[in-house]
Amino acid sequence: MPASISVQAVGDGARISPISKRVMALMFVVTMIDAYDQIAMTFAAPSLIAEWGIDKAAMGHVFSVQMFGLLVGGIGFGVLGDRIGRKLSIILGMLLFGLLSLATMAAADTTQLLVVRFLVGVGVGGVLPNAIALSNEFAPKHFRVTAVSLMYVGYVCGALGSGAVAAWMLPRFGWEVIFLVGGIVPILLVVVLIFALPESVHYLATRGSDKKQAEATRIAGLMRPELEITPQTRIVNDTGAEKLALRELFAGPLKIMTILLWLIYVANSTTSFALLAWMPIMIRDLGFLHGAATLSTSLMFAGAAIGGVVAARFTDRAGLGPVVLMPAIGIPFMVGLGFVGGGSPLLLYLVSFGIGFFVAGFQNNLHGVGASIYPARIRAMGVGWAMGANRVGGIIGPSLAGYLMFYGFSSQALCIAISIPLLVSVGAVAMLSGLYHVHVRGGQAGPPALETAH
Repeated sequence: MPASISVQAVGDGARISPISKRVMALMFVVTMIDAYDQIAMTFAAPSLIAEWGIDKAAMGHVFSVQMFGLLVGGIGFGVLGDRIGRKLSIILGMLLFGLLSLATMAAADTTQLLVVRFLVGVGVGGVLPNAIALSNEFAPKHFRVTAVSLMYVGYVCGALGSGAVAAWMLPRFGWEVIFLVGGIVPILLVVVLIFALPESVHYLATRGSDKKQAEATRIAGLMRPELEITPQTRIVNDTGAEKLALRELFAGPLKIMTILLWLIYVANSTTSFALLAWMPIMIRDLGFLHGAATLSTSLMFAGAAIGGVVAARFTDRAGLGPVVLMPAIGIPFMVGLGFVGGGSPLLLYLVSFGIGFFVAGFQNNLHGVGASIYPARIRAMGVGWAMGANRVGGIIGPSLAGYLMFYGFSSQALCIAISIPLLVSVGAVAMLSGLYHVHVRGGQAGPPALETAH
């Protein structure tokens, strides 16, 4: 019956408690809906291009401004999550993008569409760093990267759901129905989160309020029932001062790890988001029908889900070493996509799955890695800035691909061009691997036992 227990000890459990499973399940659903609203424009784009008579370069601007909103939201809500709590930040973000998704239906021209989708991006981007931080905090130490990767399976399901709504309902009701679903569902989920989602123990334990300390103790008891935590037990902060500043992301070994993490995110997301935004249109340009384009996009997301979980299990058990080659293997798949035109749809599907597994799967694993690098008190801020770097690539990629298509690049040349940033990912993750092994895993060969002090 301990008189006090540290925040770190609460999180370092060996088992996944029922409350941890609840948080992971809720974050899975949150990420699923978040992904639906982020991907919705990809599936609405062909109809909007045809109905409004706009060119692909203009639609590329819509994709990019939404990505810029994701960048702003990721950084802003990441800092906000460390200040007002992960739970409230998630709820505010979901309300924002739910309401603005409904507003998308009322857009009358590209200018209004740009404004609305930017604000949708702010909400969508604001939810993710806090969801990642909560999933990481409520998972046992040996399962944290995997927990975030499993959360990102929800992202895949949301993307597939967006495609299913587009395939089934768009021909019947028009492009507006995609955003109707994307507005109503997150608003309904907010009600569930208010009652079912616990707050970060670290946040509650460091607020100085007796009421928040009591709530931290209650949640800690549910997370670690074997410790016999009582209402009199005090949860204490063991990770240093609570003053948040950007320079903390560059303190000690974090300096190089943060720079490498951002570099990997920018490079990998430039390729990933260029493909994500334009894949349905690109595949149609290769000569395949709409059904093949939708199925291949879905298979890419399925590959991302499986690849992310596989990579996460390796990372939790052995560090980053085993996943260094993932973006390298992804390069021939990316290039190969441009050469499947006029061939068998089966080859298209295999290549699409391979891109998902090795390129997008690596990206999904990276989210859990980023969360593990930063200590709890700056985790949402660290993840938020890392996701901001992710969005920089997300801004560059779709616009670059749109311009290349506008200026007549063939599918083969386009796929080669957007594969080049993956070479940067390969080099940067190889350098990060050694630092991660020493400073996050403590040089261990097996699953880590203790959180590294920064």
